[in-house]
Amino acid sequence: MRVRRFIGAVVAMLIAAGPGATRDYDIVSIKAGDTADVYFQINLSGTLYLNIRTKDGAGCANLWWIKWPLGTIKDEGRHCGFVKLDIPGFFDLSFSSKLRAFAEGNDTKIGYSASEAVAHTITFDFP
Repeated sequence: MRVRRFIGAVVAMLIAAGPGATRDYDIVSIKAGDTADVYFQINLSGTLYLNIRTKDGAGCANLWWIKWPLGTIKDEGRHCGFVKLDIPGFFDLSFSSKLRAFAEGNDTKIGYSASEAVAHTITFDFP
């Protein structure tokens, strides 16, 4: 029954997300008190949609981006339930980034989907 509720919540998130829902979703499981990588991107821009859940319903997690090439941290803070985050890009001094999450007091599952596009391209001319 709990699995059905979780899947129903993820489907509802994807329907409500609109264009960002066209891509398949993934689920990351995090044990209580642990940290896990949720999402990784290189040269992409767009929006990341998250659904943070525990066995009791909506869950909470501390989220932060690790941005390259400088290796800086962008703290997103504590979020609960449905979350919409912008993928760090040029104005964040980021060419690549990884979203990490810390599960507070309960085992947590994070379902995510992204609406993403290539951020920068290089054009080659041949004679």
